Amino acid sequence: GYCYRHILGNLSEAKYCYKKFSNNNPDAKQRFESYKIIFEIDNKDIENLEKLGDCYNFGEGVEKDTDIAIKYYLEVINFIDMYMYKDDEDAIKFYKKVLELTTDDTQRFRIYIKLSELDTDNANYWEQLGDCYLDGKGTEQSYILARKKNKKVIVAARKKVYGEHVNNHQEQILENFSNGGYVLPLKSFRKLNETIEQAEKFKTKKIESNAEKFIKSIENEITN
Repeated sequence: GYCYRHILGNLSEAKYCYKKFSNNNPDAKQRFESYKIIFEIDNKDIENLEKLGDCYNFGEGVEKDTDIAIKYYLEVINFIDMYMYKDDEDAIKFYKKVLELTTDDTQRFRIYIKLSELDTDNANYWEQLGDCYLDGKGTEQSYILARKKNKKVIVAARKKVYGEHVNNHQEQILENFSNGGYVLPLKSFRKLNETIEQAEKFKTKKIESNAEKFIKSIENEITN
């Protein structure tokens, strides 16, 4: 039931009362009900939001529902970003929780971006981003961006003869990238296994942007 302080309108003391009750209560359903009431009193309490998320995540005191669990974990992340209640380690923890639960490719892609920014020493997130760009999962497929994330890329050009494209310009593009040492060309799918074996020893070149050089050349043209 409701704490008498809650009935009297003293919400801060009522919140403390519900927290103390839930911490010492072995009954999962009663703990969950307490968390819900605390949420009604203060919907920005990060600790309580995490506990509600965990209840739905693990089915403790309520029917398991990963979508609702994700919603609460994302709320925690939102408040961390907005009010800086906690440090990057806490944000990383909750992003990982969402990552374990979500099957939404777009959501996973966005989380990999955030994790790569927050945990710069972890190369795994960059690899996962590379896979997203390579496979077009959660974002537009891009071999160039996949390469920038240090993924080894095997590319097959679409051909006019098979009705895959209106011309064969992709073969020329592939030849340029291949000659530059950026990608491995796949000229026949019969040689796919052979090309995959080559990829094991293939050392790719880093793609450098020419944007700065181009801008300087334009500036020179204008000033001179």
